[in-house]
Parts: sequence; C-alpha cells; structure tokens
Amino acid sequence: MSRFDEIAARAVAEAAVRGQAAPLLGKEGPLLDALRRAEAAHDQVRPMAQAEMQAEEELAAKMRAKGGEYAEAYKRVVDGLRKAITAIEGMDATALRFLGWSAHARGLSDHDARRTNPLPLAEIAVGYHDQLVQALDAAEGARLKLDAGRRPGKTQPYSAQGEVTAPLDAFVGVMSAFWADATVAPLTIQSGPRDPTPADVRAGRVVSGDEPKSPALRMMFEATRRLTDGGGRPLYELPAVEGAMKRWRALDS
Repeated sequence: MSRFDEIAARAVAEAAVRGQAAPLLGKEGPLLDALRRAEAAHDQVRPMAQAEMQAEEELAAKMRAKGGEYAEAYKRVVDGLRKAITAIEGMDATALRFLGWSAHARGLSDHDARRTNPLPLAEIAVGYHDQLVQALDAAEGARLKLDAGRRPGKTQPYSAQGEVTAPLDAFVGVMSAFWADATVAPLTIQSGPRDPTPADVRAGRVVSGDEPKSPALRMMFEATRRLTDGGGRPLYELPAVEGAMKRWRALDS
C-alpha cells in the first residue's frame, strides 16, 4: 500500500504555500500521481543501494584488516593518477592530439562510440582527462574510508542517520521534474531557523533547529517525511533533502 493518499497529497500541496504563493493548490491529482511515482522509484532503488552499501562496508573491513598493504596500494594508485592528470593539464594542442589517438586506439575513451561523427581527438583527450579525474575521486574516496574506518562525512552518499541517499535522489528527481512541469516557480532551496509557534510563544519556549523556508523545499520535505523506517522514523532529515535537491539542480542546469 502506498504511503501517499489524497490527504497526504493535500498536505504536501499546502506545505508549498508561502505567503501569497500557492503553486500546487488545485493540482492535488497530478501531485498524488507524482508522489506515487517518486515513491515507487525510491522503493526500487533502496534495496539495491543498501546491498551496495553493505558490500562496500564489507570490502572496507577487509581492507582495514590488511592494514598497510592496502594503504600502500591506494597510495600508488592515487599518486599515479595525480601525475597523469598534471601531465595532461600541461600538454599543448599537439600533445593532446597524440594523447587522443593513444586513448582511442587503446580503447580508453568511448566518447566517439555514441556519435555518428567522432569527436576531435583533442576532445577525446579531454574526456580521457575527465575519466582520470573521476578515477582519482573514487580512489581518494576509498582511501578516506580505509584511513578513517568510517564514512568520511558529507562527501559520501549517506545521510546523517547513516541512510544511503541514492533512493532519496530518485524520489527527489521525480518530484523535481513534476515541480518544473506543474509550476512556474524556481526550485529554490532555502532553509533557516525554525519559527516559534503561537504555543511556543505562550509557553516561553526557545525553539532550535532549522526548517524549510522556500516553497519547493517545504513541498519536498513534507513529502519525504513520509518515507519512514519500520519504526515510523523518517529516513531523511532536512540536510539530506537539501543535498539531494542541490544534486538534482546541478544535473538539471
């Protein structure tokens, strides 16, 4: 059974109201359809992402058990990649063409395989450089895991609750696309200190923490609050939702 029904869709639409802006009111039907599509995407990705996370953690545990042997191997890989990237960045146009031929001949670039007209060799070389940069990022990320013995903070795809965020990315992607189709409002991502409620004011309570402020973030956070674990606890807090929206916006720009 879906987590989203007509009542939930109404609550999500109302959450996007900010001042005079009410971009989703009157669109609850299409919104409910989008919420259920986003939910399906989230639930399809989550088991695979969890299995991948478990495999990564098991591999990291094995690497840590090996100690210095694996650490030295990672150091060699990272150092080699850095040298290759530095060398490419210092090449002139002629050298880039030769590198492009070499990368193409050795099957190290697939940039021209998807196009009718092959890319210029200099562009193939740039693509090879980009592949090396991605490999360096992956190697350094693995090295951080090895050194720290834990997930190295915000650079890794995990929420503060230890939940892998690939399923959240899938959910946010569907809802962001719906937002773009259903409204003329930008996908703004703004949060700030939580405003006290009238009850807080009457009781003299001091409130803490942030809350979503922009309509798009309010909509997204209200929707993701319904993605819960077996105990009914939301899987994703506000910073994770903001991060997923920023990743989507970067891809869509």
